[in-house]
Amino acid sequence: MTPTDIGLIVLAVGVIVAVVMLWPKKIPKERTFRCRRCRAVTPHTSRTIDEWRKGKMAFSCDACHRAWHVTRGRGGRNSR
Repeated sequence: MTPTDIGLIVLAVGVIVAVVMLWPKKIPKERTFRCRRCRAVTPHTSRTIDEWRKGKMAFSCDACHRAWHVTRGRGGRNSR
């Protein structure tokens, strides 16, 4: 293998990685959702879009999500 071949392989891998990283990510069709706790209609945030991408279908608005964090206290699953 010549240095030119190695350079072309590195360039091809770099282009593939760049395309994958810059490819647009999926977003929900709806711009808003109804909060599962307070039932308010709220626009999606980066947090809810990430949850949507993971397959979740019920979301909480930011205020209810903050309240959930406060009420769950130290007994959450990350406290082990």
